[in-house]
Order: sequence, then C-alpha cells, then structure tokens
Amino acid sequence: MAASGLTGRLDELVNNLPEPQLAQAVGWLQQTDSPCYLVGGTVRDSLLNTTAHFAPARRPGRLQGQTPNPTAHHDLDFAVPADARRLARRLADALDAAYYPLDDTRDVGRIVIQPEGEDTRYVIDIARFQGDTLEADLRGRDFTLNAMAVDIQSLPPKLLDPTGGRLDLRAGLLRAAGDTAIQDDPVRALRAIRFRAQFGFQIETYTRTLITRSILGLHSVSAERVRDELNKTFCLADVIDSLYELDSLGLLCVLFPELLEEKGVTPLGCHQWDVFSHSLETVGMLEDMLPLCTTPGEAGVPFPDMVADHVSQMLPGGVSRRTLLTWAALFHELGQPHVSENRRRKPAAPGDLSDSGADGHTQPTAELASTILQRLHFSKPAIRMVDAALRSHTTPLHLAIEGPVNNRTAHRFFRHGGAAGVEAVLLALADNQAIIVPGNQTKEWPALLSTADFLLDAYFNHKESVISPPPLLVGSDLINQFGLKPGPQLGRMLAALAEAQAAGEVHDPGQARQWVTQQLGQTQ
Repeated sequence: MAASGLTGRLDELVNNLPEPQLAQAVGWLQQTDSPCYLVGGTVRDSLLNTTAHFAPARRPGRLQGQTPNPTAHHDLDFAVPADARRLARRLADALDAAYYPLDDTRDVGRIVIQPEGEDTRYVIDIARFQGDTLEADLRGRDFTLNAMAVDIQSLPPKLLDPTGGRLDLRAGLLRAAGDTAIQDDPVRALRAIRFRAQFGFQIETYTRTLITRSILGLHSVSAERVRDELNKTFCLADVIDSLYELDSLGLLCVLFPELLEEKGVTPLGCHQWDVFSHSLETVGMLEDMLPLCTTPGEAGVPFPDMVADHVSQMLPGGVSRRTLLTWAALFHELGQPHVSENRRRKPAAPGDLSDSGADGHTQPTAELASTILQRLHFSKPAIRMVDAALRSHTTPLHLAIEGPVNNRTAHRFFRHGGAAGVEAVLLALADNQAIIVPGNQTKEWPALLSTADFLLDAYFNHKESVISPPPLLVGSDLINQFGLKPGPQLGRMLAALAEAQAAGEVHDPGQARQWVTQQLGQTQ
C-alpha cells in the first residue's frame, strides 16, 4: 500500500470521523499537553479497509463466511504516558458525558456518550501505558494486528508499528506480538481462533506453536472469559472451521474433555464419521440450513423468517438462542459413549416422547451438557434452554418414522420441550443431514422435513389453539366438581384434557366436563 494512501486513511480516521461526538473527543485530545495515541481495534479496522489480505481455504462443501464490515467506530481506545483517569474525567466533563473509573490499578478511565434520541452509544477508553513506553505497551499486546498506534497529535497522523502489524495485515497473517504473548494471557489462544474467523486470516506457524505450548494455561483463565470468547466465535460464519481449528490445536478437548470421549466411538446408523466428527458436522449443517451471514429468507428451514426471529431472542447473560443452539449441536452426542450398544439399538416405543428418547443417550447428553454450561457460568435460563432442546432433539425423527404427526403430538412435543422445541426441531434437521455426504439426503429426510414443517407451523401459527390453548377447566374445577384431590392424577387429567382440546375433541367447558366424566368412568 502506498504511503500516501496510508497517510490519507489515517488522516480520515483521526480528523474526519463520521460520528460528531467522537470527532469532538479526538479534537479535544489533540489539544492536550500530554502525548496521546489511538490504539487497538480501530486502527486495525481502519487499515483493513484499504489493505488487501488473503483468506484461508475453506473446507469443501461449506458456506463462504463473510467478513464483518470494520468501518464503524463506535469505540475508541487511547493510550497515554500517565494520569489516564484524570484525563478521561476532564474529557467527560468537556463532552458533558458520563465518566467511569474503569481500572484503578492499571489507571484506565471510560467515557460513555449517549446522544439524546439515539440508540447508539459511544465508548472511549483512556489507559496509561502498560509498560514504561508506548513501544513496551504495544509489544505486550496479543497480536501484531492489534499492536499498532496512531499519534493523533502529529501532522499528518503517524502510524507506530513496532511489531510489523501492517505487513501482517497485508499478508493475511495472525501473528503473536511477542514470544510470551499467549503465555501471558492464555485466553488469547481462543481469541486467535476468533480473529481467524472474523478476518479470514491464517494463524502464523510460530504463533500456532505458542498456542499449543500454552494450552494448559487455559485452566487458570476464568470460566466467564472462556465462555465469552467462544460465544463471540460462535457468532461468526463457518463455525465448523473454527471448531476443527480448535481441535487441531488441542484446545477443544482440553476445555471439554467430555468431547474427547466421543473420538473413535461409532454412532448408530449409516454414519461416515465417528461421534466426535459427527457432532462438529452437525454444527456445520446447522449453519448451512440457518446461516449466520445471510438474510432469513434464504435459510433452508421451514418458516425461515419466524425461525430467525425466534433464535435471535436474547436470554439472560446476553447470549442469543442461536448461539445456544450451536452449543447444543456441539454437545448433542455427549451421552453416546455412556450408553451401551444394546441400549443404543433399542427401538423407540410408539409415541414415546419421554426425556430419555429411544436410544437412551438424550438424558445423559442433556445432563453432561448442563454440567459443562454450569462450569462456564451460563445463566440458568440459558442452561434450561439447551437442556430442553437436547432432551427432545431425537423426537422429530421418531415421529416422522411412526407416521404423519397431528395436533395432539405437536401439543405433547411442545409441552415437553417448551419454546426450546423449536431448537430441538432445528437440531433434528441438522443431526439427520450430518450423517451423509453434504448435498445428499437420508431416506428419512422427506418425512422428517414434513414433520418439522408441521411442528413449526403449529408453534408459530397455531399456538393458541394447538400448543397452549386457553384452559376450559382448571384444577379447582376438577377438585370441586369431580372430587379429585391435588396430586399426580389431577395433573395428568389436566394435561390429557389440554391434549384433547388441542386435537379438537372438546371446544367448550360443557364438553370438557363431559370428557372428564367419561375419562373418570373409564378409570373407575
């Protein structure tokens, strides 16, 4: 890239920010007596807009991931020699913005700008050098692409690049900023996988060595940081490639030794992979059917717009149902190594919608997955969603094999799985396709797709009549009018009545009372 082009881009970054609030902040900092340097992702992303780079080869048969557009500058990071918090407070006062002392020990202050009437929030962090000099600060960062700074007070703005980050950007390489970069903070090993997926870069060979040397250090990293880094990776395209890369570097099974037990285990049926590879392929198939990088209308599932709205919902802890579905797909066979061959070959009982499923692996799978998610400190609602989806994910295929589904079975399915029944249906589709060569279909696929269509139609379009019909009778009615006592029988009767209502067998309270009378007569 020509020097003039680089200078022009940096000048635009520093002096022509499109957001007036950020431009005002930079202008104020340019007038201060203290040296001030723009650092971090904003510099990297600005250079990426004009720096050609090479994307890694994708696995055959997978979607081509889309690199997120890095032009938005909603966050800015600055480094100064000293008194960072004091400078941040002065800037906040000048902008009439909120100030937060982010880190007293490392001397970091944060300014948050929330323009009136706008949804966008702007964040500016000012930090003291982590080291005696700016160069020491930059050399202590994670990767060379993040170890660049711009002197905003020089004319024209000057790029400071002690580790060669700009050249690595041009070459499409992800390189550690120093020999101890990964060892100093082992979560950077996971961040390397995320940056690889986000920017389409190759991890440089020596950096791969540094990652493998620091694997055990991940045990000293807080569970929340591991969880958050993986969640970010699971929000990017080509998740299956990231998972295979995590496995090739030895990271995946160190984090989740439960997955190691899947390797070499042959699943039931005509699979071409072992259980471990099948699990990863299921994640890939899920993305093929419900891509992370395309419009909902192009998704290869029934009712794609409604499905997209459903899985975009956020659960406590700031994680989407779509991200949790990826976790469920990754873990959906954890119970297979713990189920005997005889049990795995046991046929499904007609109409069986129990938690244990037909082959007995869904219950141990859900329990193991819940244990892992608890270990990563996911919220209870998030864990419950994954647990429910895993317990029900084999049911759609069983229903498809038994024959056409009806309103009664749809009602029963979602009574067991709740809203996570949607995720169970999506997982069932991906699971079925992940046992064959991409582009082909299993013999059960047409019936499974038809079953999925019926179940999702019932959930999205007939919820009040099929899934959750308003009760015609409640528990007190059965107690007062029929002499039933609180307990399991009462619960079973109410559940059976709701099924009859969903099936269209009863329509009003009078018919419901007649139905209960008939049922009690049959059981006496």
